[in-house]
This record gives sequence, C-alpha cells and structure tokens, in this order.
Amino acid sequence: MSLEFTKVVYVDGQIVIYAKNLNDIQDAILQLDRDKLEADQGAIHSGRLMGVDSDGSIKYVAIANAPASGSKDPISSGAVYASEAAIESEIAGVKSDVESIESTMEDFGADLEYNSSTSMLYLLNREGERISDGIVIAGGGGGGGGGGNNAVLTISNKTGWLSKTISLGASCILSFSWSSLEDDIPTGDGMMTVRVGGVVKKVQDIAQGDVTIDVGEFLGSGTNKVKLSVADVYDNSKTINFTINAVELTISSTFDPSGIFPADEDVEFTYVPVGAVEKTVYFVVDGDLVGTETVVVSGRQQSFMLPPMDHGSHSVLAYFTAVIDGETVTSNSLYYDIIVVDPSSNIPIISSTWTNENVTQYETIVIPYRVYTPNSLTSSVSLYVNDDVVSELTVDRTTQTWSYRFFDVGTTKLSIVSGSAVKIWTFTVAESSIDIEAETQDLSLYLTSQGRSNTELNPNVWEDVDNHISCVMTGFNFVSDGWINGLDGVTVLRVNGDARVVIPYKVFAADFRGTGKTIELEFSTSNVLNYDAPIISCMSGGRGFQLTAQKAVLDSEQSEIFTQYKENEHVRISFVVEKRAENRLIMIYINGIMSGVVQYPDDDDFSQQTPVDISIGSNSCTTDVYNIRVYDNDLTRYQVLENWIADTQDIQLMLDRYEQNNVYNDYGEIVIEKLPQDLPYLVISCAELPQYKGDKKTVSGYFVDPANNANSFSFTNAQADVQGTSSQYYPRKNIRLNSGMDS
Repeated sequence: MSLEFTKVVYVDGQIVIYAKNLNDIQDAILQLDRDKLEADQGAIHSGRLMGVDSDGSIKYVAIANAPASGSKDPISSGAVYASEAAIESEIAGVKSDVESIESTMEDFGADLEYNSSTSMLYLLNREGERISDGIVIAGGGGGGGGGGNNAVLTISNKTGWLSKTISLGASCILSFSWSSLEDDIPTGDGMMTVRVGGVVKKVQDIAQGDVTIDVGEFLGSGTNKVKLSVADVYDNSKTINFTINAVELTISSTFDPSGIFPADEDVEFTYVPVGAVEKTVYFVVDGDLVGTETVVVSGRQQSFMLPPMDHGSHSVLAYFTAVIDGETVTSNSLYYDIIVVDPSSNIPIISSTWTNENVTQYETIVIPYRVYTPNSLTSSVSLYVNDDVVSELTVDRTTQTWSYRFFDVGTTKLSIVSGSAVKIWTFTVAESSIDIEAETQDLSLYLTSQGRSNTELNPNVWEDVDNHISCVMTGFNFVSDGWINGLDGVTVLRVNGDARVVIPYKVFAADFRGTGKTIELEFSTSNVLNYDAPIISCMSGGRGFQLTAQKAVLDSEQSEIFTQYKENEHVRISFVVEKRAENRLIMIYINGIMSGVVQYPDDDDFSQQTPVDISIGSNSCTTDVYNIRVYDNDLTRYQVLENWIADTQDIQLMLDRYEQNNVYNDYGEIVIEKLPQDLPYLVISCAELPQYKGDKKTVSGYFVDPANNANSFSFTNAQADVQGTSSQYYPRKNIRLNSGMDS
C-alpha cells in the first residue's frame, strides 16, 4: 500500500491533504505549516485519517481546520502546533490508525470504494462487491466534484425467500420494490446490477416501483451467491443477497407428438429422467393426473402407458419432483398437444403447444399449430382476432404458424377455426413501457409483411387498404419465396428468381418541393450475384430512387444523395426531402440514424417526366421486404427514429432500441438523467462553438465518467478550436480543447 503524495485542496474552510504515503503527508503538513505561519494565518492542526479519493483506491487524507480567509489571529482557529515534534506525534497517531485498518482489511481480503459525487465510502469484498450500505465521508475533493444528497433509497424483497433450491436451467424469478426520494420527490430511474459469484451478469435501467427479473439463465450447477443491487441517480445503493442452489434435475423425451394416435389404444410415452435422487414422475393429460412413477435410475430411458383418449387434441404434461435437503424441487416440464383420431369421426382436429396467454403491448408471437381433417390431406382454416376474421387459409397436415402482433392493451382473443373445431386463446395484454407509435399523418403508402403466410387463400394479394393500392405479384411459387421467415425470424416478403412485385404508386408523379416527401424502405439482401443490379427501384429519366444490394441513391434534376450498407443485414433506408420553404435539405437515414445530407437548389425538380411505379425484384439478388412507407410530408429526425422503433416486431429488440434512444425531452434536448448510467459524457458551456479553424472560443465545462469517477474533471477558460483542414467545412466538426484544466 505504498502510495505517493497527490494534492492539497481547500474545502469548506478546511485543508484536505490527499496522499498515498504517510511520509508525504508529514512533509506536506510541515510545508503548509511553515507557509501559513509566515503568512500569519495560523497553523495546521487536527490531522486525521478520513477515507479514500474518487478513483476507488485506498488513500489517506489529513484534515486540518484552516482560519477564515484574511484572518490575522493565529490563535482564533484553535490550538496551534508550532513544532515539528507535535506534528510528528499527530502523524504517528494517523499511522497507527492506518495500520490497524490495513491489518483488518488484509485479513478479510477487503477493499474500499469511494464515490465523490455522494461522498460515500463502501467496503468491498474480495470480488469487488459492495458488502456495506456505505458511510458518509466528511470533506471531499478530487474527481469531478459533486456534492452530497439527502435522497433516501429503500428496497424491499418481494420474492418471498432469500435461500432456495431449484432445478438447473429452470426459471428463477426474483421480485423487489424500490424507491429513491429526495424531499419526498422521486429522483428518477435507477440501475439494477445482478452479480452471480461476484461476476456481473446483467445491468439494466429500471423505473421506480415493482421490478421482476428471471436469473435462472445465470445460474450454474451447485450453490450460487446472487447479489441484486439497485443504485439511484446519486449512486446510493442497496443490495439483496440470495443463495440459490441449482440442482441438475432434467427430464427429456424422444416421444414424437407429430404422429396420429388411435382413439382406442394406449399411448406409450418414453422419457429420460436425470438426477441422482429418488424421483416421482407425474403424467398429466388435459389437466388431469393420470399416473405417477417412482424412479431411482438416472439417464436411462423409461416408459409409461397413457390411457386411451377420445377423438380430438389432447395435452400431455410430464415432469418429476425430488426432495433435496428437505426441500421439494421440481424438474423442467415436457408439454405436448397430440392428435387422437377415431376412424368413425370426420370432425377436424386442431392442436397447438402454445400456452402463454400473458403478453406485452407491441409484442409479436408466433403460434404453432396443426390441423387434421379425416379423409382429406388439406383443411380450410379461418384465423380470428376477437370476432373478426383476419385470414382464411388452406393448410396441409404439417405444422403451421400464425404470427400476430398485439397493439391494444387489455384482453384479446385469438381463435383458429376449422369446421366445427376451434382452438381459442384469451390473451391479457399488458401496457408497454414504450410510448411510441409510427407516424400516420400524410401516410400515402403503407405495406407490411407482418402476419402474412404462404398458406393464405390469396397469398398473391398485397395491398394498402386505406389508400386503395394493390400490388401486382408475378413469378412467385410461394414455397421458396413469398411470405416466409427472414433473417431474424419474422415474416418477410421474399422476392427472388423470376418473382417480381410492382406497386402501382407513382412517387415522383409531381414535384414535391412544396410539401416535402419521406420514403422508407425496410429490407435485407442475400445471395448476391451482381452488386450493381437494382432490387427496388422507382427511377425514370435519371430521377427517383434506386436500391441495389449495397447502395441506396435518390436523384432529382440537379441533386443526388446516396449511402451504402451490407448484404445479409436487416436495414431501413429513409429518404427525407425538406420543403423548399425550409432548408431545402435532402437527408438519408440508415436505421434511424442520419447518414447523409445535401442541399438542393431552389429551382431543383423532383418530378419524373414519365412517372413510373415502384418495382421490386432481381434475378441477381434475393430481397426480403419488411415494410414500405411513403409520406407526403418531410418527417423530422425524431419521427424517422420512432418509425424505425415502432415497426420492430421483436418486443425485446424494440424495448432495447427505445431505451437506447429515449434521451430527449419534449423540446428535442438531451436529458443527462436519461443517458445510460454507464455512458461517459462531456458538457461544454459557451456562447458559440468555433465555426472554422482559427475561430478560437473560450469555453468551460465538465466531463463525467459514471463508471469511474477518477476520470471525471471540470475546466474553465479552456480554448476551443476546429481541428482539421478540409474537415473544418463539414456540417459536423471536430473540436479540440486546450488548457484550462483546473480540476
């Protein structure tokens, strides 16, 4: 722990000496004592150990009360140590305290962490985890400054236990409620950290109130020490400690549920239990327990005869329990929905293994199902949302899927109907934390692949009902192309080979400088043979837009803008043309991020002399289309971003995108409190930033590294200048800061 002297600062009428070596503390006190006596300001006294600096390493701080500025009375500040011997005696006391603390910390492998913004000192264990709620340290200094706070952080364990034994790989839900109030006012969102065995497994921003998290995926076999910590905006922190014993208890099966089972026969169910304990295996059919078996062996195939079942679909559930250390532990579960056929019946049968009826607004689910009609290889199927038919299909006996996205909060009923057979789910749709929807005003074209299927009665129909636009689809076989799952598992319109789509909408039929225009195309490309071949095009006479496998371009009479991307990536290209009355900008975005901008001349023209429709398809590339939107208006950058997020079909990905970009207030200004809590940021204060090289400005500001306060600093009277010669004329400039660093 040999450290070196760092600095001396004055805080609230006190002299604070930061050092990493006791000898340097002594030297500093002696020097300061001499300087102060010469200035007739009194001498240093009451030196003692106080804590650590903001970089988290152990440091020794000697505090000495200093007289008020300008004081001439050396006695008014208290007792004076005028001799070196007295100071050495004081240092000896400090050294004794330090050695005692060092000895105790070394015995326990402990360390300290100091947060300068809160003046809180925490005790850490060998793994670097906080094992105390922290104490307030007097004084301060260093790092990036900051002050104390009177926020009160509370956390309540709502899980119902602190120690539990579960099956390895099973879900393990932890629940808690928390709040952070300063003068009875909530301080805002906080950050949750989950550690298992001292290793950080998850960090997540959380709102105040009730929070649940499934830590099952983070657990290993054996005893797991789980620490669930919550920190508020001031870095006040509380921790709940759990001990979770994960035992390897699993059940698997080679049972084939895709077969057709006779109604008058037993059904043999084979399974393999794993676990070196006595196990009780349960077999449940249609919610009723039909038998149990006690099994001692592990890893060996067993079998159980399920009793005969009636004509129709029947659910089969199998799992086992075991008693370990006096606690009953449940294995994973096996769930099937099988088709049982009575030869004398012609009633269709619908089976599905989907059981979860709790979803979140904007979430997309994919329901697997099978339909069996006796004496027929195909079945007519109707899909209902509440009481409305949304699709009519003809399907074979193989497994089908129904992709559906929930928009309305409350209760939604989904039904699959074939003849007199009905499969019904009643979903409870919880309100999403995302407050975002795609723009609908001035929407002149909207096409989406969401919820489509090649098994529909009319898969070759793709239309915008609201705007009365029906596409012309040719060359599709609706097996290897058409409505299929794309790169990320959501439905796309796959256009390859000789397949083509013509959208009878002439985007450039008239010049739109007066109204503005927005064109959004979401797609991916693969199997590229010619990177220059157009895949989506609305180009005529050198005006319009055109997309290839790697490039998107928009041309007017006098202007052009383009950007590039990669194949095998899901991208969203947005062209935005501002009104002539505004800044006359043409902007291009990739996935909501502005990637290019040009200004068009006042006398430019976007209209095509011979207007053409939008065409999709190429023999040189496979194109997957997700969404197409066209607006008779110029969307703002916030609307473009929100459209990209709102059209995301994966709910978790949508949440991630929303949280990552939810950093603005209603006026388009960045709110520091909304930034990710581990994201460093720099704030510069000045009347105006430099506009060109040599246009030097005096600025002040501060830099904050939330993950390591030792890296934080503030500055005044710094000089800002534009860096770079050619780049100085770019709209986005590189700014260089020189000198002025004062803390």
